[in-house]
Amino acid sequence: MLKKLFEKNRNPWQTIGAAVGAFLGLFLLLLAMQIYFDFQKILRGSNEGDNYLTINKPVSIANTIFGKSVFTPENIQEIEANAPSIGVESVGKFTANRFKVSASSKMLGFYTELFFEALPESFLDIQDPAFRWHEGQGEVPIIMSKDYLALYNFGFALSQGLPQFTPATIRQVTVDVTLHGFGREQTFTGRIIGFSERVNSILVPESFMAFANTNFGDQPMSGVSRLLMKVKNPYDKNLTAFLNDKGYELSSGRLAGGRLATVLNAIVFVISGIGIVLMILSLIVFVLNYQLIISKSAPDIKLLLQIGYRASQITEILRGSIFRLLGSVFLAVVVAMAVVRWWILTAFEQQGFKLETNYHAFVWVVGIVLMALILVINGANIRKNVAREF
Repeated sequence: MLKKLFEKNRNPWQTIGAAVGAFLGLFLLLLAMQIYFDFQKILRGSNEGDNYLTINKPVSIANTIFGKSVFTPENIQEIEANAPSIGVESVGKFTANRFKVSASSKMLGFYTELFFEALPESFLDIQDPAFRWHEGQGEVPIIMSKDYLALYNFGFALSQGLPQFTPATIRQVTVDVTLHGFGREQTFTGRIIGFSERVNSILVPESFMAFANTNFGDQPMSGVSRLLMKVKNPYDKNLTAFLNDKGYELSSGRLAGGRLATVLNAIVFVISGIGIVLMILSLIVFVLNYQLIISKSAPDIKLLLQIGYRASQITEILRGSIFRLLGSVFLAVVVAMAVVRWWILTAFEQQGFKLETNYHAFVWVVGIVLMALILVINGANIRKNVAREF
């Protein structure tokens, strides 16, 4: 009887408006939080490769005329000395070839000049036992940047009438790698054994580079051309300030990533703010709606109290009503989150970004706490208004 009485005095449009407001507010807030956590793993180092930065000195006219732009031992010592304050964990030195090197294939019908670099093995993102070389070995393992394969397939191969390769098939292809220096040459068999997402270069084992530079390196040693730094956070303000102060150049993709992180944070902040405002408005509507229900039902409820009903029954029925309503809202938010996030995961996977399918636990904790808070506030308001009326 009490349920029918309250339904008769309920304004359905106010209830629907409050429920829609709570749904939109909670949905926007939780979705913004989940997107924030998802993208932090991409923008701030979810993968090990995201914590590595390649830096170099800028090239000027003076370098063109008088000498190469390289890091001196003093530059490297300065970076290592400042490492704790700028979040640098270790520094790897690129070793460049000091000899001429070319690659050719009679089967594919091409010839090209190349360059090689070497890095300490601990800085490589491909830990493959095949990436080893010892003197007397005729085959040289090569790790190439993943971007270079795309450039070959969609640039060089198309323009030269050469076949395109997948990462798997190109591992089966060998080329003749010829070293030139000191008036002599030697040919090795080159085979690509992997593609790096961390380093934009053509890498050979350090042992091979040392052998080749010793025996064919007729170019003078000029220093370290590039450095690969393992950092705690690639967007650390102290790190950025240090690099800018020293005039060192960083991969433009990293700089774009930093700007994207700033824009993302601003978008998330705005969406979260809209969600919080909508939830506050819906809470106010809930409170006013139930106050109005109690006020309109006052004469009938007084009569029911006279025939034996208790005030606690009235409070519990109204509490149960808002509990079911908020439960339905929360369930609708869960469903909407699943649908929208599935679409986001699918869209980004097609672009080569792999996001985790699991939700961040903090998102659901916030959702449950907010729903509980609205329920508690409305429950206290209902109890107060029932006590005041009766």
